[in-house]
Amino acid sequence: MAEGITEQRALELLRAAIGVPDIPVIIENIATWRAEANCADRFRDGRVFLAGDAAHVVPPNGGYGGNTGVQDAHNLAWKLALTLSGVAGPGLLDSYDAERRPVGELTVEQAFTRYVTRVAPYLGTQNTQPIVDDFSMEIGYRYDSPAIVLEPGGPPLHQHPRESAGRPGARAARLPRPRRHAAVHARPVRPGFRAAGRVLGPGLAGCGTRRGEGARGGAGCLCGGG
Repeated sequence: MAEGITEQRALELLRAAIGVPDIPVIIENIATWRAEANCADRFRDGRVFLAGDAAHVVPPNGGYGGNTGVQDAHNLAWKLALTLSGVAGPGLLDSYDAERRPVGELTVEQAFTRYVTRVAPYLGTQNTQPIVDDFSMEIGYRYDSPAIVLEPGGPPLHQHPRESAGRPGARAARLPRPRRHAAVHARPVRPGFRAAGRVLGPGLAGCGTRRGEGARGGAGCLCGGG
């Protein structure tokens, strides 16, 4: 539609969208836009880290672009803070690419599948992934990195939140809100460390760091995660 669009055609589209055929409209500028679906080959190169649109560009279908960028920043920020403060070793930063790039690649493919099926069917669906439900895409992804003590066999890249049940690499399980004045008991759905956002491994109790574990060449942080 963007190729060869004229001011008259833009007016027709605007009036059709507004629903008033003769509404006065002044076109000040026409900017063309091209949908892209790309993901970087790596999210880290030495001291350079990619996040957001610098790491992955997706079509708007699904609304994943902004959320995925915020997730990148959330995942990277606490790792940088602990590494720079000396609490964790530099190996913890290796987990950023290991955790976020697979999610970025999945997001690009899922957004492209939705773009093709909803907007551009003429592109064909031969090389597209089957659609993953939106709930699993938003909060059902699971991490696999040296900073996480995984269950045997490794986790799937995504799993419905009702099924992940706080397993290592998944979001921490949500507890029901207690009634007013009722006693609160923290009861994990499954045995494991309840991190701020992610469960990092079975049998890990408390919040802190383990020197020499969970990350290559340094300390693995056991608190937080995006």
